[in-house]
Amino acid sequence: ENEVILHFHPTASIMIASDVTLANENSDLHVLELAKDVGVALLSVLGKVVTRATGSSSGDLALTWSDGSVTRILNSWKQFESFTITFPDGFIAI
Repeated sequence: ENEVILHFHPTASIMIASDVTLANENSDLHVLELAKDVGVALLSVLGKVVTRATGSSSGDLALTWSDGSVTRILNSWKQFESFTITFPDGFIAI
């Protein structure tokens, strides 16, 4: 209800508990605060490939998809983890 989990291949995932912005190839920007809205919006990238992942000094994570759209996971939860990244060799909490 309060989180969205993206699973990549069999061993990596990102749990999102914070706000997300989505920008499509036309630069239309959508700010999403509710997990159910994030989940529905991310259906548009189902089957796409992440071509770039970048972090910012503020703790945000930007994922660029093969269709040119960009998902930015914001470090908007200051008292709790905004998102976590799990992969075979470890775990990162932001």
